[in-house]
Amino acid sequence: MAIQCYDADTNRWSLVNCGQLPPWSFAPKSVTLNGFIYFVRDDSAEIDIYDPQKNEWDKISPMNQVHVGGSVAVLGGRLYVSGGYDNTFELSDVVEVYDPGARSWSLAGRLPQPTFWHGSVSIFRQFMPLVPSTFEPVRHP
Repeated sequence: MAIQCYDADTNRWSLVNCGQLPPWSFAPKSVTLNGFIYFVRDDSAEIDIYDPQKNEWDKISPMNQVHVGGSVAVLGGRLYVSGGYDNTFELSDVVEVYDPGARSWSLAGRLPQPTFWHGSVSIFRQFMPLVPSTFEPVRHP
């Protein structure tokens, strides 16, 4: 695994010297949140986090289940991981959310159907008011 950086001014890619990388993971998903790069492993529930300011790697608490072939997105200052195959290698409709402030994972809801090798993107509802949502959020008391 390597981290590369694109410089739009020079239209060039370069390798980033980011110290000792975590153990290799099959197809990790990556997102940025609050200045950190999160690497969601595809072969376990572990999450590696890179702090480019300190040039250090760390881990956050693991997800509640694996999401092999799942998808990752950031919305509202939280990290969402959805779908994929779970710990029993069954297709999953689970959406988990990580709250960096609380440093914990919780169930966010369920997808309309189990799915894998899908993409996720954050889109604010005001830009898509006519698109129906079939996402079923979990209601907390």
